[in-house]
Amino acid sequence: MRTRPLDVTRAQVLAFRRIVGALDRRLPPGPGSLRRAAWAGLQDSMPRAALLSIHARVEGTEPSAWEDPSLVQLWGPRFSAYVVAARDLAVFALGRLPADGAGMRRAEETAARLHAFLGGRAMTYGEAGRGLGMSPNSLRYAAPTGTVVIRWDGARQPTVWTVARPDVDPALARL
Repeated sequence: MRTRPLDVTRAQVLAFRRIVGALDRRLPPGPGSLRRAAWAGLQDSMPRAALLSIHARVEGTEPSAWEDPSLVQLWGPRFSAYVVAARDLAVFALGRLPADGAGMRRAEETAARLHAFLGGRAMTYGEAGRGLGMSPNSLRYAAPTGTVVIRWDGARQPTVWTVARPDVDPALARL
C-alpha cells in the first residue's frame, strides 16, 4: 500500500519545533520545566550557553539554574559540554555508545580506568588524565558509557567524576 508523502508548510514545521522545544511560551519554574527545557540536551560549550537556553524556556531562571539536581553536565556529541536532564542521562550518553568494535572497547576501557583511578573522588580532567598517564582529552571517549559526568565553569578545566552506569540497554537507548 502506497502512502502519500506528508505535506507540511515551512510555517507548520517551525511552529512544531517551537512547541516541542518549549519556545512558544515560557514554562513555570521548577525541576519539571528544567527537564523539559533540557530534554534533548543543551549545548554548553560556550560557557553558560545552556543557561541562556534555559532562560529562553523557563520563567524566573536564576544564574544557578543549570546546577539544579534535576540536570547533569557531560561531554556530548563532538565532545562538547552539554546540560541534560539527569533522568535522560542514559539515552543521551548510552545512545551514543558505539555498538561494537574499537570505539566501544575504548569507551568502556577508559571509563573503567577512570572509575578505578578516581575511587569516588572528583578532580580536574587534567589531573585525572595525567594520573592515568594519558591525554586528558582522551577521557572524553568514556562519556558515552553514561558513567562520566562533569562540571565545567568555562575558564577552568572541567571537574570529572564517575556515577553508576544507567540500567538501560544501549541498543534501546539508541532507539
